[in-house]
Amino acid sequence: MSFDGTYQVTVQTPMGAQKGKLTIRTSGDTFSGSMETATGSSEFSGGRINGNTLQSLAETKTPMGAFDIGYKAAIDGDKLTGEAATPLGSVPMEGIKIKYMERGNF
Repeated sequence: MSFDGTYQVTVQTPMGAQKGKLTIRTSGDTFSGSMETATGSSEFSGGRINGNTLQSLAETKTPMGAFDIGYKAAIDGDKLTGEAATPLGSVPMEGIKIKYMERGNF
């Protein structure tokens, strides 16, 4: 199963739904990538893959400062479901893989 690609994700935070694009690049049982949101983007590496579950830690910059967020998600086909562990607690997230060819983005 290939997890590589970009996912349109929504994280349900205490301040409302936050949308972003999560890009995943795998290498064996590890992965790296980036997360782009309205507040900016961050790169991460050292993520671990176990079966269809991905887990990583990323520093996120916000208007309130930078802090680490732990991500854990399962991917089933093109669907991503999981949670983000923030300093304010864990929040759910979900996403769908973006299929560029279907959207005319060649």
